[in-house]
Amino acid sequence: MSADEEQQPATTMEDLVFVTISHPDAIKAKHTQRCIRQRVMRDIGRARRTRQALPSWELAVAVPRALDPANTAYYPTAPDSRGLQLLQFMTSEAVYRPFRGVWFAAALTDRSAFTLCLANAAMFWDQQAHPDGFQYTRSAECLAYYGDCVAQVSRRLASPQECRGAGIINAILGMLCHDLYVSTWERWAIHVAGLQRIVTLRGGYQGLDLNTRLFILWFDVLGCAVQDLPPRFTAMAADVEEVDYSSPSRFVRSLVAASTDFTDLAIALRSVCSIAAFVERNTGQQPTFWRQEDNVMAIKLFMPATRLLLSLSRPSSGFLSPVQSSKEAARLALLILLAALKRDLFLLSADEMVPLHDKFATLVESSPPAGDAVCLKLWLWALITVSLCCRPHPDAICQTMLQLGILTGRDAIHSIKDIIWIEGSLWPTDAIEDIVR
Repeated sequence: MSADEEQQPATTMEDLVFVTISHPDAIKAKHTQRCIRQRVMRDIGRARRTRQALPSWELAVAVPRALDPANTAYYPTAPDSRGLQLLQFMTSEAVYRPFRGVWFAAALTDRSAFTLCLANAAMFWDQQAHPDGFQYTRSAECLAYYGDCVAQVSRRLASPQECRGAGIINAILGMLCHDLYVSTWERWAIHVAGLQRIVTLRGGYQGLDLNTRLFILWFDVLGCAVQDLPPRFTAMAADVEEVDYSSPSRFVRSLVAASTDFTDLAIALRSVCSIAAFVERNTGQQPTFWRQEDNVMAIKLFMPATRLLLSLSRPSSGFLSPVQSSKEAARLALLILLAALKRDLFLLSADEMVPLHDKFATLVESSPPAGDAVCLKLWLWALITVSLCCRPHPDAICQTMLQLGILTGRDAIHSIKDIIWIEGSLWPTDAIEDIVR
């Protein structure tokens, strides 16, 4: 939490607005809707006036299910009848859409973001209407709304008053989200470069709420993970949760003792360990615990560790030492593990899985296991983890087991559990033993 946030006063009765109605239909009266909208938009307006960091939307956004989509008083620009139909579809659709609640709340604050909201709704409509034959490039209505959003953003970028504002940033974040969803990576690169320039011109993240800062970092690492590139954006201390480093595991201590080259990997390992511990503590939770459309738990959970792993150095091409090869194998395996967790728990896309595995498979083929017991154990853990999350590597696992003097799959699992391990339904014992048998 920043100093500015710490100085914010507690909520008082003066901060609350009470609306009294005598009949259910009175909720739709213009003066009542205006009062409600002013209350919903209060924090956004305060951000524009004071440029201070505001609390996350996470706790305040129950908007999508509570809104009457036919009431145009909520919207920054009045939609036509088809737009209202799409909004009704989006707010009533039973399919789980990650972050839909958060993004719908953001769309209510900016006309361009709202237009992009209609583009997404049109895309989801087409997907439902053509589940087996949907093609993004043929979704004419979606592309029309998207093109309208791009045109609006382009005009606003030419305005000195709007080009650095929170509204235009939210609109570009929506475009990045759309690009990531449909895997248009060249377009993502253009939009993320433009967003980076805007953030630089405005002098950083000051005046942006926590969710906006989190989504900037999140969409950055998602695209960079697909290409395995270092993150473009720097993080503020308030945006990256601190990891408890008070009691590193025995293996992490031995890793650091083996070589100072492992120091940065050890930090990343401990960060992912905290995620694994959280997942394991909550393995009995219902799916709704993980899949909530109105919060950003997944971002807070995965973004810091992903940034760490993407920021680690990569070995240059050519001959790799045992330390270099085992460290790179572990780095790739950790990224694959995080991709699998966000896919399986949160139903988030894991576009990085295939390219990261391709790099891992190339490394396995070109760098046979070697080195001391620490390097071999790290290599074995990486092989088994990737085999469980993505694609099996039984031959390489057996070869590494022989070098370590391990005879059975159960012994192999026991030997690596002190690195990172998640018991339970994610990694069932029978699946593990089938791979390492």
